[in-house]
Amino acid sequence: MTPKETVLYLRIRAKPNARKTRVIGILEDDSLKIEIAAPPTQGKANQELLRFLQKQLGGEAEIVSGQGQRFKMVRIRNPETTDWKSKLLGEKQ
Repeated sequence: MTPKETVLYLRIRAKPNARKTRVIGILEDDSLKIEIAAPPTQGKANQELLRFLQKQLGGEAEIVSGQGQRFKMVRIRNPETTDWKSKLLGEKQ
């Protein structure tokens, strides 16, 4: 990690096989519930999740734990915004 690097960690509850990739809301444990428009096979849902988060927040996203699970920890390096709740949730806050 470089001194100027910003790192954001997000807990995700993934729901694959959705019609559209979108954030549904925040769960009681502060995890983001995200529907993913990809099947949970061959890493397709994980790839779609990372693509979605990078598109929404910028930076470089990677799954640091939970690759084969519904609950995941995602690290985003140098996001374009630190106001991730507004960016991902919009009016759902």
